[in-house]
Amino acid sequence: MSGKKNEKPKAPPSPQPADLAGTPYSLTPARRAALTVEAKAVTVLAAFPGRLAQRIRRFGEIRLAAERDAADLIKSPFHDEAPLTLAEIQGQRDQIEFLRLSESQFQALRTTQRGAFLAFETLGAKAEAIKIRLLRTFDVRFLKSPDGRKRVSAIRDGKGDPDLVQDVSDILLLCDEYADYLATCPRGEADDVASLRVLSPRLSHLLAAKGMSEEAIAARRLRNGAYTLVVQTENRVRVGAAYWYDGTEKMKDYAPFVAPTKASGAEEDAEGDAATDPAEVATPAEAAKPADAVKPAKAAKPAGSAKSAKSAKPEGDGQP
Repeated sequence: MSGKKNEKPKAPPSPQPADLAGTPYSLTPARRAALTVEAKAVTVLAAFPGRLAQRIRRFGEIRLAAERDAADLIKSPFHDEAPLTLAEIQGQRDQIEFLRLSESQFQALRTTQRGAFLAFETLGAKAEAIKIRLLRTFDVRFLKSPDGRKRVSAIRDGKGDPDLVQDVSDILLLCDEYADYLATCPRGEADDVASLRVLSPRLSHLLAAKGMSEEAIAARRLRNGAYTLVVQTENRVRVGAAYWYDGTEKMKDYAPFVAPTKASGAEEDAEGDAATDPAEVATPAEAAKPADAVKPAKAAKPAGSAKSAKSAKPEGDGQP
């Protein structure tokens, strides 16, 4: 009996994956509205790193550890900022769920953009092949015309999707001016011109659709703000955990997510976000900092608080 009295109490078990598969959880409209206000108010955004499904799972595991150890964490001696509170720790669940919802909203708005990329890739390849053939024909037509050769050279030098749309328009103008000549050509030039007339407005429409709409840009900004809120709270939790548990096995429960490398042979995220999508790169107004470098807010809010075309390319991620 005396031996049992001297035994040290065992540390609570680490959060297990099964703990995360509880009953469905959803935000109340009021809480979602309050978090929307908070996310929009974030002025310095954490760089969005991708692999969100895996990161959200890790966020949840750290949250469970923080709730388990809340009695210690809330006594951490923070200086020059609000102390860590139980409401803040418990409110992390709402922040994580809001991040998930914000990402879903953004991805839904990008569906049209992804489709436009795929369609433009297919139709653009057809237009490029026709462009090459017709310019070869005009090389023959303008063999003794310096001005004509300059027009052909200017079209041929175009690079990129916006240039292709403009090039198609320029070629069709040439075709209108020299329709009689093309009608005598024996390699299907007339059919190529007809095909290009059909492709031209479709390419122009798809080029515009490839760029992000204002609504999608706003949704991305909200998602990035939601991600920053989660990271800020997690950073504060991890600082408190380091104060209490640094050098112990318990700190493993607070280790941040580390993306697997290709060399590790790890599987891709179930949501396919294996790497940062170029569309996620923050605009200059959204000066991004590494997630671990985000400075916590001074006062943490409790859980219940509130051819000219050739000179530019449209905003987009360059891939679906």
